[in-house]
Amino acid sequence: MLFQADFAKLDLAAPSADTTRRAAYRDLATGDIELGRLWQLLVIGELTIVSSFSLADRSFAELALGTTPRPRSEPRPLDSLLFKRILEGECPKAVAAEVGMSASGLNTRCTTLLNRMGCESSTLRTVPLVSMAALAARGMPLGRARVEGFSQEGVIHWLVSVSSPAESLRGRLSPSEYAIAQFVIDGKRTTEIAAARGTTARTIANQLSSIFRKLNVSGRSALRAHAIRAQASRLMSHQRGEADRHSDSA
Repeated sequence: MLFQADFAKLDLAAPSADTTRRAAYRDLATGDIELGRLWQLLVIGELTIVSSFSLADRSFAELALGTTPRPRSEPRPLDSLLFKRILEGECPKAVAAEVGMSASGLNTRCTTLLNRMGCESSTLRTVPLVSMAALAARGMPLGRARVEGFSQEGVIHWLVSVSSPAESLRGRLSPSEYAIAQFVIDGKRTTEIAAARGTTARTIANQLSSIFRKLNVSGRSALRAHAIRAQASRLMSHQRGEADRHSDSA
């Protein structure tokens, strides 16, 4: 296992001199981080994703400070915007046509952004945390991510987690469909899902078609975006409820 319970916890209030210059360290040292800010740190290469996984109702990503030379500036605004739109569930071909770009050219720009973050070069494989950070940067109210610092062989890492977007779909799908939706939101391929479920790729494809119909979405990216939007809606409803309770008690 990559994450072990006996990792030495760091004194995050007293960083070493070389890390105080990193805005990423200061932001993460507080124990949580606003998702839109996390997006900024990922796209400029201050943070890179080492690995990711889901456990129970939370999605996790292991992050480390960027170690390879990268330009410390935002990517081209258009590239970032187009990437966010795709993560928001829009059709890549339609987005490319709208801006007068080829689909392959758009894919290259998205791949460049993913590589800067340490992700696999596919928007369909994008980890939930990145998708949520991108949509938070687009103005979606998704709150903050939980952060825990640890040391691995003397190198500072952070385990950043959010409530899994798949949770917003619970109750709207059958147990089997919900399990498959979780895999899709985590960026798993059909063959990987089939292997994990002990069935055939054709069966998974048929179940995916049923999920897409039930949720009225056009594909995997749209499914993930739909789950994140539903999660944002639930968060807003919860916050309104809390505000109403505080108002009544006052």
